[in-house]
Amino acid sequence: MSETFLTRMGIFIRVSLFLAIFCTFLSAQSQENIVNREKKVANLIERIKTLEANIQNQQQKLQVRLSRIDSLKALPEPDEEVIKSEMARALSVSQKIESLQTEYNALLSDSEKEKARLRAYYGRQIDSLQNESSVQNKEQRHRELLRLYAKRLQFAPHLQRVHFDPQRLPPPTEDSLGMVLRDDYLVLSLAEIDSQLQAVESTESTIRKQQKLAAKAELFLDDVNEGLFFGPQDQLAGINAQGRTGNTDYTATGPGITTSELNNRIITINRLYDDLVTSGQASSDNPLQQQKVERYLKLLNEVKEYLLLYRQFITEKLGQ
Repeated sequence: MSETFLTRMGIFIRVSLFLAIFCTFLSAQSQENIVNREKKVANLIERIKTLEANIQNQQQKLQVRLSRIDSLKALPEPDEEVIKSEMARALSVSQKIESLQTEYNALLSDSEKEKARLRAYYGRQIDSLQNESSVQNKEQRHRELLRLYAKRLQFAPHLQRVHFDPQRLPPPTEDSLGMVLRDDYLVLSLAEIDSQLQAVESTESTIRKQQKLAAKAELFLDDVNEGLFFGPQDQLAGINAQGRTGNTDYTATGPGITTSELNNRIITINRLYDDLVTSGQASSDNPLQQQKVERYLKLLNEVKEYLLLYRQFITEKLGQ
């Protein structure tokens, strides 16, 4: 071999080694960033739970104050000074609740943003594994997909409370400004409902695919061909399939469930979801966990049905 050839081979080997080391370094850095993000989400969730408990405690105190004020006002000879003092205390509690709620909303927003990044990361990992032809071991790929789905589900979005209230929808008016305000309210409400439906559909699809992988390992390759990653377009396609439920359970004033009742169901779902994540929702061989998952899916589907009714109600009002 010529000296020039050996020199070039030496350079090529050194460059290859450098690139390999550099790629390994980047991969390690990326994994470290993911671990740090996961720790950040866990910390945010703990702070959110603490704040939520504190807010509930302060709301109970406020209710006691308000009840006392009502009682004082109902006396034959109300003492105005005592009432003013109680009202000042109630105002102080109310302001504290408002401050805690602002902090809670900021933490929740940060948490949801971080969770969205982690869902996207694990979604890319799932997508990459589907297209990885070098992985020949079917069982190995199957186990890894289950792990990735469990991680992606761990960072599913919390459902937000619905603000749209059909009972408070302003009636149609001939006034042009009134019509614009009414339509704006409906359009914003429709966007809110669609966002909720996206979160519901994404979580439901992830759980059902995970269950299918756990229950039918022998059909794994067929499952891969069906497509395991659900992106925003898949979610929107499901949402826009109007009339699929066949329900018309609403009156002229709104769906057959109040906003308060719907939000109570959403709160229940979020608490059950937290319990599933904390206790290990990925345990396919744990009957108790599977019962929790089935209950969660049942509630999730129920909320989805009502959200679709709200959506139908809003779109019909927009069309009037």
